[in-house]
Amino acid sequence: MATTMQTPLTTRIRRAVRARRGSALMLTMIFTFALGGLAISAIYMTGSTTMLTKLYDRERDYRYAAEWALAIGKSRVTVDTTLVLPDSLYTQLMTGQVVTDAGGQVVPKVLVDLYVGPGGNSTGQYGRFVELVAVAYDAGGARHVRRLELQAENFARYAMFVDTWATGACYTTGEILRGRSHSNQSWKNCGSAPGVVHTDTVSAVATVVGVGQYQSAKVNSHPVINFPSVARLSWMPGYAAAATLSLTPAAKVGSTGGSRMEFTAVDLDGDGALTGAAEGYFRVF
Repeated sequence: MATTMQTPLTTRIRRAVRARRGSALMLTMIFTFALGGLAISAIYMTGSTTMLTKLYDRERDYRYAAEWALAIGKSRVTVDTTLVLPDSLYTQLMTGQVVTDAGGQVVPKVLVDLYVGPGGNSTGQYGRFVELVAVAYDAGGARHVRRLELQAENFARYAMFVDTWATGACYTTGEILRGRSHSNQSWKNCGSAPGVVHTDTVSAVATVVGVGQYQSAKVNSHPVINFPSVARLSWMPGYAAAATLSLTPAAKVGSTGGSRMEFTAVDLDGDGALTGAAEGYFRVF
């Protein structure tokens, strides 16, 4: 019977071989966990992408809804002459308004509030402005706010505004109205041809009657335009005082005394135009 001799080196080799029997299982488990981690990461990334896409879609809907409301508000402020803005604060034009897309379909889960009011500083020395604020929101509390500022037209743009005609009053040949004209009744021109000259649009709630030279549009059946109240006219002294242009007229005694104001323009920069910011003056006599 043969006898096998075992050396210390042979023993160590065998022990090492026996020690590596579980290494394949460990490597398999490591690769399994790694692949599982990659799969989970891919799932989370896909889910995050989906959530971001939905978020951007909702943000687009909010922005569209707010801009839609601003466009409607701008149209109403421009066209609706019966809309009277408050002296301060705001008027709400829309409350919980649903929004429709170009195809007439309701945009889901989006409502809009729209507010309009005066803007700018309180004295009006830099002009009067109208501010529109649209708030698009949903039941979850998300908000998207858009703001639009428009320059308000000054009532002084009218060369002549008639709320009620005096008995027998009319415009006739030889007169020129250099600017916008409007009447909340009929507009009355009288006399023979060629008639009064209108350099700008003339409009009337009823009709424009009589002979005239209309260099611009003539509009019948125009909506009523609210005449400024006496309370609003009381603002004028405050505006004048802020510009150091509040003057006290001299007392009139009989046919003498009193004061007269005359507006004039000087072409200071010599550009041939009288529209510069510092080219308007007035003289007091």
